Amino acid sequence: MWSRYVHILLILLLLVSCKNKKKILKDIEAADLKAKMEASDVITEMKKNEFNFTTLKAIIKTKFKTSSGENQSFKTLLLIKKDSAIEANVTYLNIPILSTLITRDSIKFVNRREKKYFVGSIASVSEYFKVPVDYHNIENLLVGNAISIDSTKDHYLIDFEEEVYLSSIKKSELKDIIDNKKTLDGWMYRYWINEYFRPGKTILNNPKKESSLEIIQKDYIQIEGQEIPNHTTAVFSNPYDTIDIKLNYNKLKLDKPIEFKFDITDKYEPYEE
Repeated sequence: MWSRYVHILLILLLLVSCKNKKKILKDIEAADLKAKMEASDVITEMKKNEFNFTTLKAIIKTKFKTSSGENQSFKTLLLIKKDSAIEANVTYLNIPILSTLITRDSIKFVNRREKKYFVGSIASVSEYFKVPVDYHNIENLLVGNAISIDSTKDHYLIDFEEEVYLSSIKKSELKDIIDNKKTLDGWMYRYWINEYFRPGKTILNNPKKESSLEIIQKDYIQIEGQEIPNHTTAVFSNPYDTIDIKLNYNKLKLDKPIEFKFDITDKYEPYEE
C-alpha cells in the first residue's frame, strides 16, 4: 500500500509545469503510467489532502477584467463558514462598493455605488454565466480544492499530447470532442494535479454551449500545516463575454470567530429584470 502511494507521488512530481519534467513523461509508456496511478487512487488522495477548515477570514487583492472593457482592481474581505455561507465585501481606496452573501441555495449582493441590490438563486446565476456553479464549487475554488469532481463517477487518467491529467471523458473519445468531430452533451472536466494532490489547473468545457471555465492555482503557502494557493486565476467564457478574475491572498486566518454583517437596507432598490 505505502509503495503504491510513493509511486503516485513520484509520478505527480513529474507533472509539475516544467519542460524538463514533461520530456521525462514522454518516455513513460501510457500503460505503465496508468498501472501506477489509477484515477480512482488519485481522487482518493485528493480527498485526503483537501484544505480543511471551519471558518476562514482573508483579505484578497482582486483584479477583474472582461472582454467588454471593464478592468478593475480592489480589495476583498472574505469570510467563509464551511458548508454554510460566504460573505465578500469589496472596497476601493477603503470605500465600500459591493457586498455579497452566498448561501447553499441563494446569492445576494448590494451595489453600494448605484444603491441597487440583487437577490436570486445560485441556479439562476449558473444559467446566466453558462457554467456549472453551486455553493460548494465556489467554496472549493476559494480554498484550492477540486470543483465538480464526483468520486462516485468514472474518471480517467489521460496521457494526451504530452500532458497527463484526470478527465471525465475517455481518451478514446477525448480527441474527437476537442476537434469537434464528436458532440458532447454536457460538461467535460479535466484536472491537472500537482504535488500537493490538489488541482493546479482545472478546465471545464461545454462545447455545445460554447462555454468554459479555466482555473489556475499556484504559489502555495502553508497555514496551520495545510497548503492553500496564494494566487488563483479564473477565466469564465461564454458566447457573450469573457471574465478574468485574479485573487491574491493576504492576512489569512483559520478557525477564528467570524461575524457576517451583510444586510440590505431601505435605501437600496432592486435591479430591474
